[in-house]
Amino acid sequence: KPSPALRILNRSDASQESRMLIFFVILGLISSAHGFTPPAGMTLFSQLSRPQSCWVQDRSHVLVARSGFSGLSLRSAIQVQGRGSVAVCGARMADDAMIRRLENTKLQFEELTNQLGDPELANNSGELLKVTKKRASLEPIVNAYTEWVECNDELEGAREMFNEAKDDQDMREMAREEIATLETRIGELEEELKLLLLPKDPNDEKDVMLEIRAGTGGDEASIWARDLLDVYTKYAKSQGWNVAPMEESDSTYIVQVQGESVYSKLKYEAGVHRVQRVPATETQGRVHTSTATVAIMPEVDEVTVKIDAKDISLT
Repeated sequence: KPSPALRILNRSDASQESRMLIFFVILGLISSAHGFTPPAGMTLFSQLSRPQSCWVQDRSHVLVARSGFSGLSLRSAIQVQGRGSVAVCGARMADDAMIRRLENTKLQFEELTNQLGDPELANNSGELLKVTKKRASLEPIVNAYTEWVECNDELEGAREMFNEAKDDQDMREMAREEIATLETRIGELEEELKLLLLPKDPNDEKDVMLEIRAGTGGDEASIWARDLLDVYTKYAKSQGWNVAPMEESDSTYIVQVQGESVYSKLKYEAGVHRVQRVPATETQGRVHTSTATVAIMPEVDEVTVKIDAKDISLT
């Protein structure tokens, strides 16, 4: 029978809590690197889905429950009892700072939505496009967070229904199934939020200039460069982007690609592309190796430069 030997730390103990947590994380990493196998009855790191409480059974136990929402500080409880008895228990979902960040994102999304109804903004096409793109980048985060809040509210209601239906087995079974479904969905949303909140390249939302230049391979390299242009043009159309030719010759193609998140989806295409095949220009069936270079350049923001008349010198 576990002994409730855990004392919840106050906010004033946060520094001690952090030091203890870091210590045992490092201890676990060192132990794993040296092939250390914990003795029977001892758990160095235990991943708990939704820990409600922790305890220390005897002086040889070390229990660490880590947060399932990576990158967030743990709401943990630590107590040292005797020699070698330490317990750390963490909540699964975000701490207050993460919740505030998501709430601020939601408020910013609502403000941008209100700005779209401003008549003055409608007369400024550049600013309107900027606000529209910013709002579109926040929409997936807001939608995922809103659904996460709703699922947690429904989960709380399902648990209350389960507790209230004491002798009604059918009701309890229905509530149990709903709880399992909601917990699974909440976990999926948390993983989705982790990805959505990762720092983004500031150029990800920009349009690009795409340059394809034939490399080694003679006439076949020019054909290969043209094939690459066709590939990127078809891909752009599938994404709903606009492609406008800027310059074209026998070996070089430059086009402007405009749309949503163009640079984020094309930036890794930059580099040398090689193909080995029997080209249309080959009459003896020999395999040729041809290359082409692809450059993806995000468009720079427009700037206004003011030149004072007194700074101009005519000679």
